[in-house]
Amino acid sequence: MFGNDYEIEKEEVVQEEVSPDSLLDDRLFASAVNNSDADECEKIIDETKKEECKKVVEADAITVEAVAGLNLLSCSKIRLDRYKEECEKQVAEAKKKENKFKYFEEQNQFAAEIAENDDLEGCEKIELENYKKQCRDNILFNRALESQDEDDCEKLDTEEAVEECKMMISEE
Repeated sequence: MFGNDYEIEKEEVVQEEVSPDSLLDDRLFASAVNNSDADECEKIIDETKKEECKKVVEADAITVEAVAGLNLLSCSKIRLDRYKEECEKQVAEAKKKENKFKYFEEQNQFAAEIAENDDLEGCEKIELENYKKQCRDNILFNRALESQDEDDCEKLDTEEAVEECKMMISEE
């Protein structure tokens, strides 16, 4: 047409015939997995897909249980390798979050005990800088309120805390 002598070869496109049963099996599979309903798997006609469906639903249920209980050993019950690996990964992540939460909780409790004992030097033993400052400010704030001396407020970490301290002293 435009002077091109190139011959364009057409690829033969092979379309896989999809049966209505196969489409319904796919929907049932998706529904079973989304709803964690192994009974839905039983309605699947294709035996291979039916077994796969059961394994996936089972794997999801075991993963939820393993993560909730932080039980890595439960993941070994899963019969699909990729799902087993995912379960182990999720349990590990959940354990990491749990450990972080416990660490913050312990630091917060430690800071509260130190402040309750009016141990200003003890605040320096706190590992988290935010908690260390908060501990120090709590003790200094309480000391300033007890002494009713606005000069003690000046030792607080932030200008906002200093102003709040002075305001509370002037109200009493």
